[in-house]
Amino acid sequence: MPDGEESEADYADRTREDQLPALPSYFAGHVSRISHRTLVDALADQGRRLPHCAVLAGLGPLW
Repeated sequence: MPDGEESEADYADRTREDQLPALPSYFAGHVSRISHRTLVDALADQGRRLPHCAVLAGLGPLW
């Protein structure tokens, strides 16, 4: 392949990478990962773990 030309596979990969951020599922995945880390860190600051809060939230208000 002459210098400066791009193979079809390289073009397809580059095109796919350019289109990924436009997909709602791609964006939602990134938001989910960021939110999860933020939530885990906030709970850890209070000495709690995510599974504990999930159980308590599932039980609902007990009063």
